[in-house]
Amino acid sequence: MIPIDRLGRPLEPVSDWTTAEEVLEDRGLRFLMNRFHYDGHTVRIRHLYDDRVIVTTAVSDAVGDVGQEFTLPFPVGTDLSEIRTR
Repeated sequence: MIPIDRLGRPLEPVSDWTTAEEVLEDRGLRFLMNRFHYDGHTVRIRHLYDDRVIVTTAVSDAVGDVGQEFTLPFPVGTDLSEIRTR
């Protein structure tokens, strides 16, 4: 069994339903607030729909930071990679 995160990406395989639920619970939704790399840009997720994900280069909350938006198909695949922070 392979759990799928909210971006439609597979996580590590597990042996049963209960473990899959635990893996998804551990992953949670907070990761959606992280920054990601897309097409040479640092982006964050602006909107998440069942059929698409909209990301923006506006990574700050500054009023003047409008950024550029990109619409990605769902699931996003490997074009969008999470920036891991320590």
